[in-house]
Amino acid sequence: MPPDGADAEDDAWARRISHGIAAGSRDALGELFARRFDRLLGIVRTRVRCDESLALDCVQDAFVRIAESLPPLVSLAALDSWIAKAALSAALDRIRGDASRFRRESDLARTQVPERTGLAAELADEIASLESRLDDEQRLLLRLRFAVGMTVRQIARHLGLGEAATESRIRRATEAARPEENR
Repeated sequence: MPPDGADAEDDAWARRISHGIAAGSRDALGELFARRFDRLLGIVRTRVRCDESLALDCVQDAFVRIAESLPPLVSLAALDSWIAKAALSAALDRIRGDASRFRRESDLARTQVPERTGLAAELADEIASLESRLDDEQRLLLRLRFAVGMTVRQIARHLGLGEAATESRIRRATEAARPEENR
């Protein structure tokens, strides 16, 4: 356990930094960045289970949020809690944004396909029927796995999930995609 003075010093530092950032101090933000960047990076990588590149982007997004809206806080525990929530919220927003962008791009690609006839039309009808049986997450998982060709590990990292959870979700999506008579 740290000496009594260390807790009081840490809380005083957190008060000074949070009040400074709330007042717009770039120096206070730089000091917080220097002291807490590695901690936030570790939190995002551990909790979101993502690669370093995505984690770095999320922590950068978090520091933008911190600069814009960190309130004055009274303790190091409150400061650490607030910035950790900002980092995890930034990660969630980035993952949701990636999934949303993928859906928009897929929808755009579907609307720009020339008219199909014969076998191509039948295949397009089958794909439309298949997609109507799947929710957004299932469509995304199957596209990443089979159309894009990503491995389960790559999909898990991209979506911030564990490999076992990703594999299970892909298996359920594949089952949902099968026609009723083949289930």
